[in-house]
Amino acid sequence: MLPNDLTESERLDAQHYIVRYCFQGNYNVKLDRGAKLKILDVATGTGVWALEMAHEFPLAEVHGIDISPIYPTPGQGSNMVPPNCHFQLCNLLDGLPFPDGYFDFVYQRLLVYALTPAQRKQVNTELLRILKPSGHLQLVESDGLIYNAGQTTEMVNTLSLETPKLKSVDPKEIRHLKPGLRRAGFIQVNCFNIALPVGDWGGPLGQLSLQNMHGLATIWLKGELGRQTQEECEATLVEIDRECEQLQSFYKVWLVVGQKPLLNTISHPPPTTALPSNPPF
Repeated sequence: MLPNDLTESERLDAQHYIVRYCFQGNYNVKLDRGAKLKILDVATGTGVWALEMAHEFPLAEVHGIDISPIYPTPGQGSNMVPPNCHFQLCNLLDGLPFPDGYFDFVYQRLLVYALTPAQRKQVNTELLRILKPSGHLQLVESDGLIYNAGQTTEMVNTLSLETPKLKSVDPKEIRHLKPGLRRAGFIQVNCFNIALPVGDWGGPLGQLSLQNMHGLATIWLKGELGRQTQEECEATLVEIDRECEQLQSFYKVWLVVGQKPLLNTISHPPPTTALPSNPPF
């Protein structure tokens, strides 16, 4: 549904830095830097998260998989892949090429427009399979809606909901991530959301979020339902910017973490998941 050209790659990198700032780091579970962990980045995109984790955890074995080969390859100059980081082409819906109980930590981010409700259920089961007992899963998602929206912004919100539905995708489904993980068999499931400012009113974070919004809004406005010309799209974005600034608009971003239970146990250990407090904007 979303393109994978250079502009989209840049937007994916911007999303990475936004999420990392919002949640005060690349992960929100307890990980031992001195351990030989196995870490998986699902839908790795440009690979920036996996690369940062490979550098932070030099003893770890870090894997990144994606359906589109826009991740780096060995020998790409400044983007050289460290020896403990591995990327491969993989369609998540075809099953993951890893044995049962392989990973200590699995990370998945912003697949809101990629999975139908049935597919997300399938993926949750697959992620549970490849985790080690007591291993952790972390999900980061947004429903893509702009809150405190003006009239023009609401038009884009409508397009962002209706366009994915053409492919049976419902962005609002991500609001049910927590019970979805529990149904899949995860324990110690925790969930919370933060407000991500959109516009200059939110400072540098809001400005970066605004750029990301422009990329998404352009897709909807010029897409199958919006059908705007480039000139019309640019005029619409100007009005959306004005509304976001005036109304102090924001996105909601959800963080959900869960743990695979120990095998053949009835009682479970206390949660080891540490969720951060909301960052100041």
